[in-house]
This record gives sequence, structure tokens and C-alpha cells, in this order.
Amino acid sequence: MFGKEIIEYSPFQDEDKGTFGIKGTGENGEEVGHIVLTLNGETARSLSVLVSPGYWNKGIGTTLLQEAEALALARGATEIFVPEVANEKAAEFLKKRGYSVGETAYKRL
Repeated sequence: MFGKEIIEYSPFQDEDKGTFGIKGTGENGEEVGHIVLTLNGETARSLSVLVSPGYWNKGIGTTLLQEAEALALARGATEIFVPEVANEKAAEFLKKRGYSVGETAYKRL
């Protein structure tokens, strides 16, 4: 796979903070992106969504989101709520993946 970096995706959980999520790590060990969630009843709430700018448009955000949705479903969530949509690019990204988007975004799982 010449010219394409391999990203390793791994789930994490912080019981003290009540958070869980998924992170992507590049070949040299640096974090290239993550999604951090918390669960309140059947609603998973996104606390942090990040993909490093050098890794945009490479499918990393999509993979992180799919993995985060699967983790939320496994914990009993029926929807994901994104409390703040940072910009139009983020809004389009979420819309393409089935989210209802305004100032906030949400998706039924």
C-alpha cells in the first residue's frame, strides 16, 4: 500500500468520566482522530469529534463515526446527539451519513 498510511482504530473507555469512544492512531503512534461520547439513557452525546487536518478527506472521519455508532448501539443507545455543528463542512459530513442537522445534529440508530 505505497503512499497510504495504515490507521489503527481502537475503542476506549474512561469509567471515572463516564465516557467512551474510538480513536485512530497513525503508523508512527500519533493520534489522528477521535470521537468521545457519553451515554444518558438511550441517547449517546458527542463530547468531542476530531480528525487532524493532515488526515481530512481520507475516510478516517467516516470510519470513526461508524465505529462510534456501533459502540453506542452496543451500550443501548437508540440515537446520537451532536450538540454543536462547527461549520458547514461538518454539517455536510453529518448529513451525508444520515444525521438531521441544524445548529445541532442527531441520528436515530
